[in-house]
Amino acid sequence: MSLTHSHVLVVDDQRSFQVMLKGMLNNIGFNNIEMCETGEQACKYCDDRPFQLLLVDYNLGVNKKNGRQLLEELRGKGLITTEAIFIIVTGENSRAMVLGALENQPDDYIMKPFSQRQLSSRIERAHQKRQAMQSVLQPLNDKNYPEAIAACHTLIAAGSKYSNHCKNLLAELYCKVGQYEKSEQFLKALLAERDITWAKVALAKAHMGLKRYDVAIQTLEELLTQHPLLLDAHDLKAQCQYMLDQPEQALQSLQDAAEISPHSIERQQHIARLSREVELSELTQNTYQTIYELSKRSLHHNVEHLLNYVRSTFEAAESAEEATRRHKYQHEAMNALFRARHDNLYGNFDFATFEGLCQAKLEAAKGELIKAKKSYYNALKGLVEQGKDKLPIEFSGEGLITLCQIGEFEEMQHLAERMQKSTNLGTYARDALQSYQADDAQHERVAQFRQCHQDGSRYYEQGNYDAAVRAFRTALSLAPTNTGAALNMIQSLLQLCKAEKKPHELLRECKEFFRLLDGVSLPSRHKIRYQDLKQSYNKLQQK
Repeated sequence: MSLTHSHVLVVDDQRSFQVMLKGMLNNIGFNNIEMCETGEQACKYCDDRPFQLLLVDYNLGVNKKNGRQLLEELRGKGLITTEAIFIIVTGENSRAMVLGALENQPDDYIMKPFSQRQLSSRIERAHQKRQAMQSVLQPLNDKNYPEAIAACHTLIAAGSKYSNHCKNLLAELYCKVGQYEKSEQFLKALLAERDITWAKVALAKAHMGLKRYDVAIQTLEELLTQHPLLLDAHDLKAQCQYMLDQPEQALQSLQDAAEISPHSIERQQHIARLSREVELSELTQNTYQTIYELSKRSLHHNVEHLLNYVRSTFEAAESAEEATRRHKYQHEAMNALFRARHDNLYGNFDFATFEGLCQAKLEAAKGELIKAKKSYYNALKGLVEQGKDKLPIEFSGEGLITLCQIGEFEEMQHLAERMQKSTNLGTYARDALQSYQADDAQHERVAQFRQCHQDGSRYYEQGNYDAAVRAFRTALSLAPTNTGAALNMIQSLLQLCKAEKKPHELLRECKEFFRLLDGVSLPSRHKIRYQDLKQSYNKLQQK
């Protein structure tokens, strides 16, 4: 076979199996064979040269990249050609592992132990299919879908051995280019001839594209009754249910799929977002932890997965009714940050600021608004010391939620405007912004606050300090820790104090409002006013 002249890579963490497999390959006729023990090493090998055949063990050691993750990374980085054959080799046969491996669609999957004849047969079969399908696979890899569609038609018309596979791809490609009606007609014609499971799944996808969500769900439910392990059917059903505004049902469908195959990061991300939407904080936390663990050794490794895990853990602490569970979650979040800070996996990421913002958000959720205000501005103080004058956009979700809760509406509005203009918002920040935009009650509260605050400022300018105090008091009832309103209230009270012969009550009230600001690392525009007012207050106290 011509493939025997190609380069082969064997990836297995057991030296004895490497040697045995190399012997089999030599006997089949392969001579250009290289071997390595880990997925990380395999990536480096493939970066140096192309391999036409890769035989990869699924489990490559504890805390190491596995075979599924290796295949995903090689494809994601363009380190595997359309002609290359990727076969997963494993001694395990658990349903979750097998289905998880097959979701990434390797060319084949072979269980240990196997004979030389079995190995040769699998390689030959995969090679023939790859060669016959090249006219489709190359444009598909290049995302040239019209060319891939044309190539499928050509192979089907020629009566190719792989016509059935081409028909499956053709239905998918029609959907990819938005030709859902064409896909539907094509699939109905196929199903009229005989019952085909994949065609029913593809037909449901076409129905979904045509916004016939109920019809798609009915098709999928009938299919799942006969084939309960069809992952695509569970996923599609969840998408349709969500489009019908049934988030709880969609979440259940995704959980059913994840129970069958728990290793898909994409599916777990959908579960996390839906569970947060329906306010199941414990499930959200567990799912983000799963995503974080799955991403560590994969193509998806980045700091955002860590942050989402920590965020969801703090949110679980916020919603926990029992103090012991609240402390457990807080401790878990802090431990995760501590470990990440010392793992040196995330470059110069600013863990201190993130931790401070999470703490502020947690305190605000518990109603400890003064503590939250101090934590928030102390976190920002660290940024100022680093020479940064704005909250980094990756922390904007925490910032927006906390500013809303502590009533710093002006800063909140500025931050929301920045977020709207940003092109690289993370999922968490995007969700926070959407929640803020959809919160009509919050917008009404802000509008009422602004009106009262404007009234107070107008009364103050007119010299009507009593009316100004009443207006600012109403404003502060809507936003009890708003810095600008607190400073204006103090300024108005001090003006009244100057006119009173015995201003002790007014001074006591001033003291209460200073308490909102004492110990807070205020922005410079507020800090100067605060210092001037404190000086005036101290002078009146001495009289």
